[in-house]
Amino acid sequence: MINTNEWAYKAEGNAHIVLVYTGKTPQHIGTVLKIKKAPIEKSGILESLETNRDLIDQQEYFELISGLLGAKFTTPAKRIYLSQKELQQIHIDIYKYRPINRLKKSIDFATPLIYQSIDASSCSGLENVYTVEFKPKWGFLPSSEFIGHSSASNLFELEQPFFRSFINGKECGLSHEEKQSLIFKISKVIYTSKVLMTLGKLQQLFDKYDIEHIKSVYEKNPDIVLGINDFRAAVRSYLNRDKQVKDTVAIKMAKFLISTTLKDVSILISFAQDNPGLVEYLKSNKTQPWEKYSSETAGTFYARIVIIDLDQKQQSKIPEYFLKDHKIVQNFIKKMNIGTD
Repeated sequence: MINTNEWAYKAEGNAHIVLVYTGKTPQHIGTVLKIKKAPIEKSGILESLETNRDLIDQQEYFELISGLLGAKFTTPAKRIYLSQKELQQIHIDIYKYRPINRLKKSIDFATPLIYQSIDASSCSGLENVYTVEFKPKWGFLPSSEFIGHSSASNLFELEQPFFRSFINGKECGLSHEEKQSLIFKISKVIYTSKVLMTLGKLQQLFDKYDIEHIKSVYEKNPDIVLGINDFRAAVRSYLNRDKQVKDTVAIKMAKFLISTTLKDVSILISFAQDNPGLVEYLKSNKTQPWEKYSSETAGTFYARIVIIDLDQKQQSKIPEYFLKDHKIVQNFIKKMNIGTD
């Protein structure tokens, strides 16, 4: 049971709506709820169950992906069960705050299981915390701090949903001076932590088979339903710890879906200036994965990296992924032809 009056609309993507806690209960302060969405015509129980038949327990899948990325870059989520009455009340409360272009989907009333985790865009108890959120789908891999600086500059040219900025958890625009200050810090953190290099490597290694092959495998085996053991076997194959593991049909599909998850994550980097109050706060809140950085241009500061959106992708959407990939290739070829005219 939760008090729905103490949760407010924060944001949403294609698959989930995110609520932020606004009440005073200590255990909930600084947390968010992630609620699954479904198409309006499929928000009923029977249709929703059919849509979700190829999704495994998200908690187990999250733990698997978290192990690949590193626990310090991810935050655990807690399962919470809500009644349909609670979900319906949330739907009513947040409807007027939702963007018009997101209204084709609603809360999935047939899925009472939701997840609670920390609000990675803020830090409860700290002020003047700046956070940037971006989707590294393009996979740029800075091999030097200079290249990282160049990439960081380009981030501010991106539009939603590929880039967002927050101050103390509230989404807002940044001044020119704030952007310039963050550019140096972002490049330092990206280069030092090597988070993008790790992510890019995983994206490439799990994307072993091209989409044409995976689509063919899926069409020949449409009734296969992957379980958590198939995903674990795919990870074992990647880690090369079990030489007996062969890339069966299930493992091929599992590897592809893991790579699809890794290509759709979001990275949030939070920044706070070094000061005695911050140091004391971090000493008393050791669960906060903040690290200290310093550079000639940015000075000394603390930063926290959190990777979110580690959800399993549906194997039933493989044909859709094929069409998207084909469209991207065609657009690229078209632009290349225009450039050579």
